[in-house]
Amino acid sequence: MARSNDNDCAEVYFQQGSCSIILKQGDLLSEKDVDVIVIPTPEYGQQASHGYPLFEALCSRADQKLKEQIKKFSSKVKPGGDPQIIWSDKPAIILTPTPYYRNEKKAFQLLKDTYLACLNLAVDKKYRTIAFPTIGCGQSGFKTEDAANNLYKALAQLEQSRDKQFNEIRIIIYDKDIFGEFTNVFVDLGQDHNAKIKLKDMYELLFSKSCFAVASCFFIFPKLVSF
Repeated sequence: MARSNDNDCAEVYFQQGSCSIILKQGDLLSEKDVDVIVIPTPEYGQQASHGYPLFEALCSRADQKLKEQIKKFSSKVKPGGDPQIIWSDKPAIILTPTPYYRNEKKAFQLLKDTYLACLNLAVDKKYRTIAFPTIGCGQSGFKTEDAANNLYKALAQLEQSRDKQFNEIRIIIYDKDIFGEFTNVFVDLGQDHNAKIKLKDMYELLFSKSCFAVASCFFIFPKLVSF
């Protein structure tokens, strides 16, 4: 099992066909060896606030050329609109509008559609690896379990072909509690006989001694023992 931040339990691997799906605790903007990253972006004209910390961090770290590109493409971001892609040096950047939780049925569909729009844009551009944050958590108003549920469903709905497919999809989760909740949801849904997304490396995760020493892993362990 891969490791992050010297923590045996900081990455959990799932498999969907030939594509690896990784839930990883970390900082999205620090990800290496990934083709494209996804950044939730405020609607154009809306004052960027603490509700969009990744967007603010991206802007603060960008050089002048990238800041100009961010300004140009973020001006096209609007609710229910299409994600925008910045052709920067690797990784490229997808700026995506962010759905808010209002009407439950519509909000869940919008959240799934947001993930799928980013995935389809990236795969159409021949990208093989993509990294997401947990869209829907925080100021968007979704419960963590609901956000994880709808992400899992979006990934399960993703259609890939021989010419258009991902090698790896990463979900980068900064908060350890949210990491635990997302992992629990993915493990739980993956136990269904017909599930398209299955847990990998179950036994290594179960019997890794360090898993028992890391508090975040206690979110994962109860689900695994039911396999």
